[in-house]
Order: sequence, then C-alpha cells, then structure tokens
Amino acid sequence: MERTDFIAGLRHRLVGVDRPQRPTTLPGTFASGDAADDPAERIARFATSIALVGGEARLVPPAGLPEAVAAAASTARSSVLSDDIRAMRAAPDVTAALETAGCRVEPFSRDAAAAAELGVTSAIAAVASTGSLLIGSPNGSARVASLLPPAHLAIVPSSVLVPGFEELYELVPDVLARLESAVLVTGPSRTADIEMQVVRRVHGPGTLTVLFVDDEGEPA
Repeated sequence: MERTDFIAGLRHRLVGVDRPQRPTTLPGTFASGDAADDPAERIARFATSIALVGGEARLVPPAGLPEAVAAAASTARSSVLSDDIRAMRAAPDVTAALETAGCRVEPFSRDAAAAAELGVTSAIAAVASTGSLLIGSPNGSARVASLLPPAHLAIVPSSVLVPGFEELYELVPDVLARLESAVLVTGPSRTADIEMQVVRRVHGPGTLTVLFVDDEGEPA
C-alpha cells in the first residue's frame, strides 16, 4: 500500500473520534531534574551521571583552571579550540596551560581538528540528571572539535548547568534560532551494535573530561 493511501485511510477512520487531551504536566523520568538542587548538588549529580558512561567531571576554581587544563592535556601533543572557548574570559589561561603541558594549539580548521589529539570546547548547557552536554557554536567549530579528536575537554560555566531535560527543552527554541546545528553529548563515544560488545571511540572521542568553572569562566 502506498504511504499516501495508508495515511488517507487512517484519517478517514479517525473522523469523529474524540482525541485525548494533551497532558499539562509530564511524569518524571530518569532525565528529570530536581529544581531545588543547589549548584554544588547539580555538579555532584552531573559527575555521578557522566561517570556511569565513562566520562569525568569536576568543579575547579578559576585560579585552579590552568592546572586542571594542563592535567587533562598531559598526554596530548596537539589541540584545537572551538570559537566558544576563544570567547571566554579564561581563554588566555586555557591556551597558556595547554602550551605549558606541551600540547600545541593549532589554528582551527576541520582538517586540524581531525589531526589533533585533543578538542577543547565549552557548552551551551549541561544537564545534571544525565551528565549530558549541549554543544554548538555559530560557525560549527564546537561540534567539530567535540567529535573529531580522540579526546574531548569541555570547560563549562557552572551557570549553564540545568537540573534536567525539562529545563533543557526550554532552551531549545533559542538555540535553534541562533545556531545551524548543535549536538547533545553524554560521555565518550561508545557503541554496542556488534554482538552487544561496548566499543569506545567509534563515532567520536574516546575520553571526555568536563571542568566546571564559576562565573569568571562565562563568555565575555
């Protein structure tokens, strides 16, 4: 049966059928957050959630950011920075910390991201309930930097951390109006498509480290 004929048949059979009312509230799920959580509790929940899928996250003070960045980049020899990182007040400290750790900062391009060992981005939002990051930037560099290198470091202002997906959905219309594309990331890349065996770094980076910083790390 053709698709158009099938849909036309459904519409004919549904004529006069009363539709149920759309619920005004939705039941809670594992992705729902507790709006009463304070920032410290949200970060702790994010760290617990992302650890379950092989990532790591922690809160660092602004003064400790260079040391934390250097530690995260200790095994990488080259890196690329997305434009949302370069817009942060902490960008000079991040660049200096990478270079101090012996990790070159390459001029950004898709080819440079594909060759780099570390991609550094920020995030539009972070979801405490699932340990997820919403990543995107106007020119698409954040998406590329988060997917192509084998390791991903996200430096995220703690102010963009939301409790759950309900709060994340409220941000989607604005994100879609500003950006051509965005990607929701939950931990390092992994798949179990083949014989139910979990394999890392198939569709993206094999490691993900998230450093939360306070308002001093917000975009200028």
